[in-house]
Amino acid sequence: LALVVVGVLYFAVIRKSESSGSGPEATVQKFYKELSDGNVAGVQALFRATPTQEQVLKYMSALITCRGSSAKIVNVKLSVSNETAASATVTVKDITLTASGKTASLSQMGPVPKIDMNVVLVNGQWLLDEW
Repeated sequence: LALVVVGVLYFAVIRKSESSGSGPEATVQKFYKELSDGNVAGVQALFRATPTQEQVLKYMSALITCRGSSAKIVNVKLSVSNETAASATVTVKDITLTASGKTASLSQMGPVPKIDMNVVLVNGQWLLDEW
């Protein structure tokens, strides 16, 4: 489980990283849900500049297996800062994963690395700004 967490953080920090609601936080929640569900098209739809399928699959690869079973993101705690009418920064405060019947959060394993995701309003929809 620790390797999965490190892999997720690695890609989220380098790439910068639920929503029936709207807003910057809802977009990031949906990103992690789609990522956890393995929904490539769902992840792609959340970006201003659509990442390729190969990019998304590579990003998801850290979640594919953990001791022979799929890891799932079950909870993401976020905070929003620098919010304007057209942009915001969403910071991941903690992520909880479950795999092989075990659940753990990043904060239980040590300090949570800072993960900031820039979100912008485009044609009335909040989208992730960078892949």
